[in-house]
Amino acid sequence: MELLAAAGWQVHLARLTGLAVATLALYLAGRSVIFGGTGELKTAKGQPVPFGALVLAGAILNIALFARVLHVMPLPLDSFGRLAALAIGAAAGAGCGWFFINMLLPNSAPVLSRLPKASPRRLREALIWGLFALLALGTSKLTGHLSGIYAYPKLEFPLNPADPDAWLRLTQVRQWLTGGDFFDHSVMRTNAPAGGISTPWTRPMDILLSAFYALTPSRLGMDVRLILAAAWLPVTLGFATFALLAAAARRQFRHVQVMGIAALLLLTSVYEYTSPGDADHHGLLAALWCGVLLVLMSDNISGTAALVLGALLGAMLWTSPEALILAGAVFVLLGLDAVLRPGRAIITLFTALGAAGLLTGAIFVEMPAGEILNRPLLDTLSIVHVTLLWFTVLGTAAMAAAFRFPLRAPARFFTACLLGALTLLAQYCVFPRFYLGPLGDADPYILQGFLPMVAEAKPLLHSTPEFASKALMIPALAVLLTGFALSMPKIRAARLRRLAILGALLLMTLVMTLLQARWGYYLQPVAAIAVAALLPALATAAKGDTGSWLRGAPRIARPYVVLGLAVLATSMMVRTVKSDPAPNAWCNTQLRYVLQTQQLQKHLGDKPLTVFVPEDVGGEMQFFTPYRIIASNYHREHTGLRDMARLRDAQTAASAKEVVDARGIDALLYCPAGQKAGSFLSSLDHTSPPGWLMPVGGLVFFDVPGAKPLLFTVRK
Repeated sequence: MELLAAAGWQVHLARLTGLAVATLALYLAGRSVIFGGTGELKTAKGQPVPFGALVLAGAILNIALFARVLHVMPLPLDSFGRLAALAIGAAAGAGCGWFFINMLLPNSAPVLSRLPKASPRRLREALIWGLFALLALGTSKLTGHLSGIYAYPKLEFPLNPADPDAWLRLTQVRQWLTGGDFFDHSVMRTNAPAGGISTPWTRPMDILLSAFYALTPSRLGMDVRLILAAAWLPVTLGFATFALLAAAARRQFRHVQVMGIAALLLLTSVYEYTSPGDADHHGLLAALWCGVLLVLMSDNISGTAALVLGALLGAMLWTSPEALILAGAVFVLLGLDAVLRPGRAIITLFTALGAAGLLTGAIFVEMPAGEILNRPLLDTLSIVHVTLLWFTVLGTAAMAAAFRFPLRAPARFFTACLLGALTLLAQYCVFPRFYLGPLGDADPYILQGFLPMVAEAKPLLHSTPEFASKALMIPALAVLLTGFALSMPKIRAARLRRLAILGALLLMTLVMTLLQARWGYYLQPVAAIAVAALLPALATAAKGDTGSWLRGAPRIARPYVVLGLAVLATSMMVRTVKSDPAPNAWCNTQLRYVLQTQQLQKHLGDKPLTVFVPEDVGGEMQFFTPYRIIASNYHREHTGLRDMARLRDAQTAASAKEVVDARGIDALLYCPAGQKAGSFLSSLDHTSPPGWLMPVGGLVFFDVPGAKPLLFTVRK
């Protein structure tokens, strides 16, 4: 293909010719070497199957996927794009041949006995993986997202996600890759002119994005390569999440339908932290959490597995200190297990060692060695969290030593509680502010004026009824199934232990999510594991003649019937309570479109001006333009966020100009509907602005109805 393409052949003709040669060679070699020159094989039931038909089926699938990947994804028509499409098509063709050989030709020839074989269960798993991949790539809108990336900056619709954090993440990685200080976490071009701030984010996602960036075609511009990396990394994390989630569910019940139910649950989840472009750290945390759950579902955790469990918890804490509450819950569960089985106390110690060891290495990635002891931060990885983990190591070591003595269960329980209390007391003596929480040293405005406006920081039931209903569907089903399973008699001890762990984590994460919607990406994996494991087992356990209300459905279809009914009930509820989108929702999307198509540069020039934009597009302003912003959704920008609120709520032109002058604002780009009702900005339009504002027209929007953003420049 490459030789013919280099000679000037059209890409599809070159691929078709190359494939014809490869197919003919495969047919001749297979006919003469493997099948003894007969060219005809027989199935296990004696039915003839022409070998050429198998080869042709694989070739058709090969060329079809090549064409689709190359032109619908799409990939550039250069060598990289051709070879990437070829690799995907060839893998599918080979998989097709492997599948049919295992299904149709199990005993055709002696040579076939030496080829890789698969059990029917493995074949079903391979089929589910293939269907999941097709559905995941289709439902994630990856095709349209990639089309937009290659058309950038000429876009038909704005690129996802509508989340400033993801775009700020790419801005930070770009700053890092272009020679920025390795330890510098400051946000460039923000809080103007009062000075920059630092993000609370750490390096794991930056490292992963940089690795995916290195795999993108070097001929593309840096911004396009970063957006490509952000498109593929979350999808890859989604596949890892599915693999870990399905494996954890199968450790509870090894039912044939577990993988299929797990795939459907992941595809229908309302939390889309693994959709293309969502380069924030939530998807990584969800994948790591699934790894933790997989280890916890083991009947007997070995010392090596405990070290891995600790490393996974350490990686979660490195990514975000918010994982402390989950790590604490895991240590409580391991401690209770040690109380019941004293010989397992060493597992708790190994887990603590794995977490403390990884976190100790991580802190040297986050800050210079000379500053580690002098920077006790609360909302990002620091010596505070490393110290807590090493205190935990000491506490678990003391527990393991104490449990070597023949203590009764009440004495073991008292000892574990006492050592846990001493661990927390030691942390309090060294870092008392730790118990104020991650935002304990933040300005009060963050807690009182900013967080109440952030959707993910609100209680789940304060979200839109549509979102809350969808978010609670899988957890509600999980609670019912777990409660029913725990009530069944004669449960094996190992299975009861796993059910108890699932039930405890399910209730804890459910309460957390009800208090703050943001914890949903920890609740959903626990709920999905419980449903994927228990629904197939319980739905198919009842015989058809026992009066089960499912007896009319085939046993193999019953789990899908129950899940379908749950989805249908949720959909009916959503239709009943469906709420209209916020009045400025489409306007904010238009605003994102203006930024991503780089229209501001045409109207404002390339000077580093300071522009007032809503917090929810602050990250995109930083990534797509050279301008400075006042603030966006970052934990430490209390001064900037307060001034943003002052300008948004200003009732008169004079009070608005006071903030504009104080902050050195050069332009305003905003949606009137997103401002406080009755405020100066909400009533401002292009027809009668005050003398110090000059309206700017000529912005181009994509074709949807609704309000459009306004652009003004400030006369100095």
